[in-house]
Amino acid sequence: STFIGNPFIHIKTINNFSVNIAGEDINTVKVEVKTLDSEVSPLDQLFIKIDVEGFEFNVIQGAQVVLSSDNLIALIIELNGSGDKFGHTNEEIHQKLISYNLIPIVYNPFERTIVKLDGYNKKAGNTIYVKNIDKISKLCKAPPVRTVHTANQSPTQGDYSGYQVYRTNKLTLR
Repeated sequence: STFIGNPFIHIKTINNFSVNIAGEDINTVKVEVKTLDSEVSPLDQLFIKIDVEGFEFNVIQGAQVVLSSDNLIALIIELNGSGDKFGHTNEEIHQKLISYNLIPIVYNPFERTIVKLDGYNKKAGNTIYVKNIDKISKLCKAPPVRTVHTANQSPTQGDYSGYQVYRTNKLTLR
């Protein structure tokens, strides 16, 4: 891989975001590259989103410890063919991910259901991968209840002078 031993990449700064590892300096910013393994602890519960405009395979190469960890809950990765410009196909990236016992799924948020896929999600740009479908299915079916309160400053008992009165809204999230 061209990433190994190359501590910098160039990020295109005009018109659209793209990664350039050839060292071209026109309309780019030089950015230091660090691996996920050097920045993230595999002991933490992890949910990772990878969207790096074709550089996905290289990110995976630098995340071998993290991807091997049982603490990786889920990974969402963009697989839209942009890795081709770096010599890596969607299928190659998918095969690399399943080699870490990651399972591609699709999630229906309206029904709170998960379905295992036979390959990466070709109908969408993103594919979700998980280590433990049963655990994730249970979490999706019975998420913890969170109550969110929104209110502005409230007056002291009976004294409304100098206050605008706001209705308190309560929203319960599952």
